[in-house]
Amino acid sequence: MDAMMSSIRSRHSRGNMIGFLKLPLIFTSPTLYAGAIAQFYLLTLLLESGELKGEGPMFRKLKEDLALKPLAPGYASDLSDLLGPSWSAKLQDLYLPVTLDYASQLKSSSDSSLCSALFILYGALVIGGGRSTQKRVKKVPALRGCGHVLFDVDEDMMKARGRFRKAFDELVRDNPEEEEKLVKEVVRWMGMNNKVVMGIKCTPTWLKTAVLVTVGAGIAWIASRRVKVVGGR
Repeated sequence: MDAMMSSIRSRHSRGNMIGFLKLPLIFTSPTLYAGAIAQFYLLTLLLESGELKGEGPMFRKLKEDLALKPLAPGYASDLSDLLGPSWSAKLQDLYLPVTLDYASQLKSSSDSSLCSALFILYGALVIGGGRSTQKRVKKVPALRGCGHVLFDVDEDMMKARGRFRKAFDELVRDNPEEEEKLVKEVVRWMGMNNKVVMGIKCTPTWLKTAVLVTVGAGIAWIASRRVKVVGGR
């Protein structure tokens, strides 16, 4: 696992920086937040579907060793809170082209590549999620109508993180011939994650309206000044 973590350190830092800049705006609107988590709902649902043709013994054993409940239902619960009862019908309009490309690549990936994708998509919640993160997000005023169930990863996050590390350490130990590919694919999937984060919409409607009003007022002011100047000649 250490080799995997080391391989994405710079890309992970870049992704965190992008997220740091976008989150304050995303957190101002339930719709924007729904748009953000919808991307990772699609990808997580696909990983957990059991229908990926590349799934093999490595991927299945890894999921078994992680001993985590499916995470997609947590995303679904939050999307229902944010978008209402017909939430699933609204998802197609929220998905970004880069997310659909990501999903397409998952569908055609090999056994070991899927293990690397799981490292990225699950790692974000296992390593970075949990009840402490949930508690902080629940304090965001605009999102108080959301249960933030997606952060209910495991009752004991310390044990879950321990299992995560152990499972990936054993994956590399038991498949030494795949280590180089596992690390390489982790880097690739992290790059895809960053592209998704970069593509997520983060401009609330009120800000767009404010910009349009400001620009409109500016144009009107310039026009009035021009009329005065022309009239004064």
